[in-house]
Amino acid sequence: MESLWEPFALVTLLVLAGRIRFPRSRDSRATRAIQRHPLWKSVRDRHIRAHPFCAVCGRASNLAVHHKQPVSLFPNRELDSRNLVTLCQNESFNCHFVVGHLMNWSTYNPDVDRDIAFWSARLRGRLEKKSLLHFLGW
Repeated sequence: MESLWEPFALVTLLVLAGRIRFPRSRDSRATRAIQRHPLWKSVRDRHIRAHPFCAVCGRASNLAVHHKQPVSLFPNRELDSRNLVTLCQNESFNCHFVVGHLMNWSTYNPDVDRDIAFWSARLRGRLEKKSLLHFLGW
């Protein structure tokens, strides 16, 4: 009898290789941007000026303003500055996707503050250790 994991593994490999593509949803970012509050762009720009680095990794490029509680579920918190956090969307490690959305754009992370604190401390510890070893000549 064939294992249940074999077809799953085969489909996973085909998806990763780009042989199978799933259709994208019709909800595009352009469509969602139209539905935003008229003041959203100014609130986002002000937040980026006040917090110009990714809260997880500290990068300053490809920044996005992430809603801790999503606008789709909590529309009254869209412009609330306490509901916003700056996360990067870099190709090497997309903090917005991984930490903010738990590797699925259609979900949100209810523990995003705790996860940001955890991952930023881990990254900071690795960078400090690496710089200390470099300073000691190892």
